[in-house]
Parts: sequence; C-alpha cells; structure tokens
Amino acid sequence: MSEALWVHTPGGYRVATDEVLALMEWLERFHHRAGSLCADLEPHLSHAWAPALAQAGTTAGELEDWSRWISSSLDTYTREVAAHERTRTALFDRPRDTALSAMSAYLTSAGPLTKGGITPGAAAALGDYLPRAHVEEVSLQRDTTIARGVAERIARIPDTDTPIRIDTYRHPDGTGHVEVFIAGTAEFNRDSGGSAFDMSSNLALVAGLSSASMIATQKAMAAAGVRRTESVVFVGHSQGGAVAARLAESGRYTTAGLITIGAPTGSVPITGNYPALLIEHRDDVVPLLGGAREDTNAYVVTARSDALPGDVIGAHAREGYVTTAQRIDDSPAQQLQRLTQSFPEGLSGETRVFREQEG
Repeated sequence: MSEALWVHTPGGYRVATDEVLALMEWLERFHHRAGSLCADLEPHLSHAWAPALAQAGTTAGELEDWSRWISSSLDTYTREVAAHERTRTALFDRPRDTALSAMSAYLTSAGPLTKGGITPGAAAALGDYLPRAHVEEVSLQRDTTIARGVAERIARIPDTDTPIRIDTYRHPDGTGHVEVFIAGTAEFNRDSGGSAFDMSSNLALVAGLSSASMIATQKAMAAAGVRRTESVVFVGHSQGGAVAARLAESGRYTTAGLITIGAPTGSVPITGNYPALLIEHRDDVVPLLGGAREDTNAYVVTARSDALPGDVIGAHAREGYVTTAQRIDDSPAQQLQRLTQSFPEGLSGETRVFREQEG
C-alpha cells in the first residue's frame, strides 16, 4: 500500500497529507454553512413558534464553533510541521548539499570546491562550458487531443532518444495553447559532442547556467512555431523537469503551468503567477541533487514510490511517477485538483517530436 501524499503548499506555510488538506477544506465549507444556517434562523426566533427552532439554532451554532475550532487546530498543526521542515532544511539539507557538491566536483575532476554549496560546486565542475545543440523534427501527428489532469501529461513525456515533444492547439477564437514535454538525462557522461541531455547539462542547470538541453528545447519550440503570446504548459522528468522549470521562469514565454517529476529543481526559484506542481519520490535521489529548496510558489508533492527498497532506478522511473500522478488526480484535496483546472480542455491539435541533430 502506498504511503500518503505529502503536500508542501506555496511559500512553505503548510505541510500536510492531502487527506488533512481535504479535511480542512471540508471543515471550512461546513462551518460556513452552519454559520449561514444560524443567520437564516435568527430572524425567526421572535415568533411564537420560535422554541421549536431554538434547539436547531443552538445545535447549528455549536457545530459552527466545533468545525471552526477543528479547522484552526489543523491549520496550526500544518504550520508547525512546515516550521519543522524549514528547521530540518537549515540543519541537515544545506550541509548535505555541500557534501553533494564536493562529490560532484570530485567525480568530474574539477578544482577545489568553492564556498556556498552545490551551485558553486556545479559551476566549478563545469569549467569552460559552451552549450550547443541542434534539433530536427522526426514526426508530426495531427488530431492530438489535449491531455487531462496530471497523469496523462506525465505519460506524454517522451523517451530520451526523442527527448522533446510539443503539442500545439488552437482555441475557437484563434489564440494558441502549447504543451511542451521534456525527457530526462540521455547520457551520464560529459563527452564533448555527445547528447545535449548529458551530465554537463545537469551541472549547468544546477549551477543556474544555460544548458545544451535548454537550448535544444528552445530551438524545438521555435521550430514548432511557438509564439511568445501563446500560453505554454511545461512538463518535464528529471533533467527535463529542471529545463521545464528554468524555461517557465525565464520570462520568454507566457507560462500557463509547470509540472515536474523527479527533477533537481531545489535551486530554481518558482516565482511566477501560474499553477506549478513539483512531484518527488522520497526514495528518488535525483531531486536531492538540486539542493535545498527555497520558498517557492509551487505545490511540492512528495510520496514514496512503489519501487522495491534500494531500487534507485525504479524510484526515479517515469512510469512510477505516472502512478503517483494518478493519485494526485484522484486526491480529495481540491487544492491539488485546481492546479490543472485552469488548463484548457477539449482541444484538438498537432504533436511534433524532436531529436538531437549532429553538427
């Protein structure tokens, strides 16, 4: 049986399971209804038959007070958990990030680690990094129906041999909507002339620099005819999630949404006014490589994968995240449901898939 979905709300103000958030939402609606009932009964209590309503009014008032007290207690609980998480991050995550940065520098034969944690370490490991990328379109599919919810979108993230998928749609009024799906790391080395989705790009993204994988995605978007005025939803796995977050925050596009899975996005501040959902498995080591997360406008949902203990690949696999995403789609917490409710539905468009091109 899967563990609970833990939700970190934007700004880090609340941390709770989705069931607790759903209960808080229900209690909020309940005490508003109880309060409305009390207000409706008040004008009638002066009538001769008022005693028949007195008990109903008293009960409604008690229920309103009770639900407000429970809701307030849960709110305090979720805020205290969030404060605990911030303390844990300061005491444990930041020292861990420095250790990860040192290991990264060592494994890539970089110079001594500079102070400041994983971002300077990644920059040191890169050295003279000049990102380049070329892409070519390999397929065009028409009559693509727009995805619904989170799980369907994650399922559309392509394989690493064709790492970029772009779905384009037209609203009845002629305005455009685009959804960009970006795969994860294709090569775990730093060979010059290799894949744009390699370890050098991972390090560049963590360091806050432009990466070959970012350039490849932007070139694919240009080739697909994506305009600055069109709304764009970015969806990415692993390194593709880091690319998605960086492009969503770049200001170059009209970002309408962001969904990442298993991505090292801790060092990427999500500050835009759009729905953002970062999904991480607690037994997936890749999100740790992004460093300690600062305050973010994104919802961060964490869960344990269904992978066997010690199965690092299984915990990071896209397929496992599809299962977790389906749990988010089915969650009783309306806050999670609303994340994709602003996305358009019922549109039909075209799908273009891109791969890297040598040269």
